Amino acid sequence: MRLLSAADGHELDERRLRADLARDNGGRIGPVLDRPGWERVMGGLLRDGLAHRAGRIVRLGAATIGA
Repeated sequence: MRLLSAADGHELDERRLRADLARDNGGRIGPVLDRPGWERVMGGLLRDGLAHRAGRIVRLGAATIGA
């Protein structure tokens, strides 16, 4: 959420977002997320309307019609 909030247009390419998280570690404790872990995290953000995907782009906030 912090990386998306700071990004231009509140959006990042999903690969860049994952790479930035791995590099930054965001103050997390524990291992860097593997693919299933990443999908669980993204699934939660999408389900809760905190982020949405548009192709390979992850955007902050819920998707809107026509966006």
